[in-house]
Amino acid sequence: MSIKNRVRILIFFSFTTLVILFTLTIFFYMKNMIYKSVDSELDVIAKNIKNNLLSNNKKFINNKNYFIKVITSSNNTLYENNIAKRIYIPFYNKKDAYNFRLKISKEILDIGQDKWGEVLFRVKIYKLNSETFLLLGKPIEHIDEQIVQLSKILFIMFLLCLIILILITNWLTDKILSPFQNIIKNISKVNSSNLSMKIPVPKEKDEIYFLVSSLNEMLERLDKQFKREKEFMSNISHELKTPLTIILLSLEKLIQNSAISEKDKKEIVQIYITIQRLSLLIKNLLMLLSLESNMQFKNFKKMNLTCLIKELLEIYDIKIKQKKIKLEKNMEEIFIVGSRELIKRMFMNLLDNAIKYSNKNGIVKINLYKEDIKVVLSIYNSGKGITSDKIYLIFDRFYQIDQSRTNREGSFGLGLSIVKEIVKVHKGEITVDSDGETYTEFKVMLPINME
Repeated sequence: MSIKNRVRILIFFSFTTLVILFTLTIFFYMKNMIYKSVDSELDVIAKNIKNNLLSNNKKFINNKNYFIKVITSSNNTLYENNIAKRIYIPFYNKKDAYNFRLKISKEILDIGQDKWGEVLFRVKIYKLNSETFLLLGKPIEHIDEQIVQLSKILFIMFLLCLIILILITNWLTDKILSPFQNIIKNISKVNSSNLSMKIPVPKEKDEIYFLVSSLNEMLERLDKQFKREKEFMSNISHELKTPLTIILLSLEKLIQNSAISEKDKKEIVQIYITIQRLSLLIKNLLMLLSLESNMQFKNFKKMNLTCLIKELLEIYDIKIKQKKIKLEKNMEEIFIVGSRELIKRMFMNLLDNAIKYSNKNGIVKINLYKEDIKVVLSIYNSGKGITSDKIYLIFDRFYQIDQSRTNREGSFGLGLSIVKEIVKVHKGEITVDSDGETYTEFKVMLPINME
């Protein structure tokens, strides 16, 4: 789950908890006030009943709206009005008022029953003297309905608050995380070719200010380190290139010299092959450094990509037949704008890998087609694939899945690094898919027009 969603959930639940607590507080406060009002009314009635009992006035006592019953501590009834004679409410020796619900048929007594024939009474016990108690109750079904209505209103208000809360939460989350999203947006633009780029620093010196400042300092240090590394690699490569060329020419002369024995020639040939590999490594390094620095390859032209691939496949025809590989082609006629030499190198590196890692009697598939405003070049080969724990490393410089190939086939692990940089120079993308056991497929997506 993203931080944005976590912050959104945290804010939403925090506000929701407050709204729930506030709603419940209002509900119980108003409910308590309603019951207090009824209790106060019962207190007044109880006082009047007590006075009327002392004066032996039964007129008020027979009030049909109340349950009135006078009992002794031994539960003997001294007096009960008409309602008390028809219904039974138990006597609980409590100081506080309580609610009691009972079912009464309207034919027996019609005192505002609900649709289920039930009536809710608010009951309170009053002590008239040491041996006598007044059990006083009032039907509060209409009050109970008001409380239910109140709860419905509060629930609707709660739902409306939730909708408002969702909107506020989204706005607040975007507001809080907006600076971080800007940082992420700027950081995502940073790569090895533009480490000198700075992230805009906010004016206010808060935590975000110090975070951005730290990131800018880190980028500056990385930029200096990368420049030193590239400069060192470039200098070393250039310094070695000329001497190696001279050594190769000298070795070629020695190989052609008839005065040298066959045994010595074999040793010279081995040295020649090793120097050739070293020369190729330096050539690849220089090319990679040039691509990463965008130092050259700016002269892009329109070219027929389909024809170029067909020409290269003819060059690899012998190698494909030697390994008894079945080649399947499905290519549309496609033109793109780019560097012919770079695209050629990219395809050769990918095809080399496909043939190299394909099993004997395996399959290599070449697909070329348009997809919206992009060209997709797919190179598939059967054979041992790339495991998921290694697939993200294959574009790193000098990384090799099978280390034994370095000595056996003269591989240095720069081929796919060069491919990646060529694709980047052409503003494209490259992906790799493999199940780790039976196949590997590289897909290169290039824009049809660089503009």
